[in-house]
Amino acid sequence: MQSKIVITTSAAFLLLMGLAMNFLPQELAGALGLGSAPVVVVLIQVLSAALLGMGYMNWLSKGNPMGGIYSRPLALQNLLLFGVGAISLDRAAVRGALPEIQLAAALFTGFALAFAWLMFFHDPVKDSTKDEPRP
Repeated sequence: MQSKIVITTSAAFLLLMGLAMNFLPQELAGALGLGSAPVVVVLIQVLSAALLGMGYMNWLSKGNPMGGIYSRPLALQNLLLFGVGAISLDRAAVRGALPEIQLAAALFTGFALAFAWLMFFHDPVKDSTKDEPRP
């Protein structure tokens, strides 16, 4: 698994979620059983702004090395988003939530594990030197 694949797929995922939440907040609230109160719609749109910002930051950083000390704040930001989200969604999925929640739980857990691997175990320097020819 390369860091560019993880960061690019997470950027696409966050951007798609953010766009859907921004343009379809009432439909998403209704599908999740939250009702269509104005405060719910506003909260969904505020969350979409955060997801769009994080997705755009990931998209702009897709060419940067990630792992170890490289891009550590970005890796930690993603690990916190996906890790805390995975814990909450997994708890709901275990209790028998909607299939959409179970799918989101699986995706968030996968991204949380990928970013934990990037942050704590991936060495981008070792990966970049193996592609260079030896004298």
